[in-house]
Amino acid sequence: ELIAWADPSTLRPGDSLPIELRFENRPLAGVRVEAHPLRSASISAPLVARTDARGRVRFTLPREGPWLLTAVHMIPAPPEVEEDWESVWTALTFSLGPD
Repeated sequence: ELIAWADPSTLRPGDSLPIELRFENRPLAGVRVEAHPLRSASISAPLVARTDARGRVRFTLPREGPWLLTAVHMIPAPPEVEEDWESVWTALTFSLGPD
C-alpha cells in the first residue's frame, strides 16, 4: 500500500510529498517507487525513488494535475506453484493542487 503523508490537493508544484510503502502492515524498504504525470507529455520518464529503511520516499512533483505512483514488490512464490516469484503491485492516484 502506498500512503501519502500529506494531502496532495493542498500542495503546490515544488513542494515535497512524503509517501510510505507498506506490505503486510509493515514498512517496506528498498523498493523502487515511480511517479508518473498523467497529463503532461513534457516529462518523458517517470520520477523515481527508492524507499528508505522506514519504507518512506519523498517526491518533489514539478506540476499540478493528476499523478500516478506505482510500486512492485517481488516475493518468492509458494512451493506448490510452478512460478518462482509473485509480484505484488500497488498504485496511488491523486491530483496535485486544486486541479
